[in-house]
Amino acid sequence: MKIFSILLVTVLFTLVLSRSIDSESESDEFLQSDEVDESDENSPELELDEDEEIPDWAGTGVIDTNLRWDKIDGDVILPFLIENGYENEDLKNIKKAMRMIEKDTCVRFRKREKEEFYLSITHKVKDCFSYVGRIGGIDSKKKAQTVAFGKNHCKVGRMAHEFLHALGFAHMQSHPKRNEFIEVLWDNIEQKHFGDFARMIDKNTKKYLGHNFGTPYDFDSILHYGVKHASKNGRPTMKVLKDSDEWTTKIGHNSYLSEGDIQRINAMYKCDSKKRKATNEIDKETTDKKHDDDDDESDSDEEDSDENEENSKDHVDSEEEENESESDE
Repeated sequence: MKIFSILLVTVLFTLVLSRSIDSESESDEFLQSDEVDESDENSPELELDEDEEIPDWAGTGVIDTNLRWDKIDGDVILPFLIENGYENEDLKNIKKAMRMIEKDTCVRFRKREKEEFYLSITHKVKDCFSYVGRIGGIDSKKKAQTVAFGKNHCKVGRMAHEFLHALGFAHMQSHPKRNEFIEVLWDNIEQKHFGDFARMIDKNTKKYLGHNFGTPYDFDSILHYGVKHASKNGRPTMKVLKDSDEWTTKIGHNSYLSEGDIQRINAMYKCDSKKRKATNEIDKETTDKKHDDDDDESDSDEEDSDENEENSKDHVDSEEEENESESDE
């Protein structure tokens, strides 16, 4: 009996551990892949074969079409629900961030009606973060996809930054070819933030996970962090190698979509080249704090958000970001 009890405990422990590992692996499929090599925590860079040449098309936009949102009549639709309890200023900022993206793209934010997969915008945590891509395309159980904007915490540009993650774009410093443009100074980075610098390359297969959609490395991207992001000692965590005089003090602005950001969105989603004026749908949706007929449904949405909250933090955009200026406000 004693032996049987020991065996049972061992089996249960193994199952729990396996589930934890599977969960981490699952996250890697739809988030920036975590390429930290724990055998050398001072240099967690994924090493490629010496003679391997990174393809010219490699970039930061997800290749897996399952991670992209659906198009309806030429528009990319992002259904969303906003948790009750935001102040008017936060609601205005969410609206501005949505407009910033809609302005020059075919992306359209719409209050969720009956869509199966949607963004669940929550203030339950004091942080700003999002998954990369539509995770419901990978895991059909994750219908409410968490996007967190802490109350009075996330500025307009930072919100737009997170919405671009949800659309399927990783950080620019995660570009497979980034070593040609910046040097990551691993010794100065807090280890818990190594994932923010992980390149879009699968750590196991070394398969390239992102496409650049015909655009170059973009120092001006709203998804590029500043040179001291996640610093553990106040020193730079990135060194600009090209055009350093121009970009060292500019990267990490978090204020506007660059021309490259706009081009990548329109290319990924094959937006019509004809400029389309954003509708006034956002005004109507974000000024209503209630979910109208969805009140009962929103309760279950918040439960889904709670379940996913810890997983969401696999891709957390740290609140410690430096150089977060805001020209929008």
